[in-house]
Amino acid sequence: MCILRKKQHDSVMTTHTKKISKLLNVVVDVDEHIVNISTYKLTFFQKLVLCLGLKFAIPQNVSQIEIQASFEKAYWRLEPTLKDEQKNFAKTTLKSIALNYRASKSRKFPKLLKSALKQLKHNKNIVITKPDKGSVVVIMDKSEYIHLLSEASISDQTKFTAVRG
Repeated sequence: MCILRKKQHDSVMTTHTKKISKLLNVVVDVDEHIVNISTYKLTFFQKLVLCLGLKFAIPQNVSQIEIQASFEKAYWRLEPTLKDEQKNFAKTTLKSIALNYRASKSRKFPKLLKSALKQLKHNKNIVITKPDKGSVVVIMDKSEYIHLLSEASISDQTKFTAVRG
């Protein structure tokens, strides 16, 4: 089990190292991924968060008890297939994996980026959306966005008719 874990770890680390080295060699322009047609001026950290994309979510913290319970369940499933002399080794290996996993999952999302995301979320004067084509993030004034929506669809009598109740 240790050999398999080591091979998997080496494979993942090699892949990540290649990806990171590619990223480090590429200069990213945050303004390239954002089209701001609003009157709101974005801070650098807000731009950085928006560059992560519209599907980005802050990783949720996993409780230590949940991690421990998951690894205990894994051991319980594995135990019936093990010989008596293998059980102690399996316990210590899974415990080591659990501790390493717990250490890797305890990293925190930077406070400045979290704050920037919160500011964008609570700003009721802007709309953050995607364009019809492309993969950029578009920021518009909410009033302008509603105006364009009403012009494009709601006011079009061929698409909608007024319902009186």
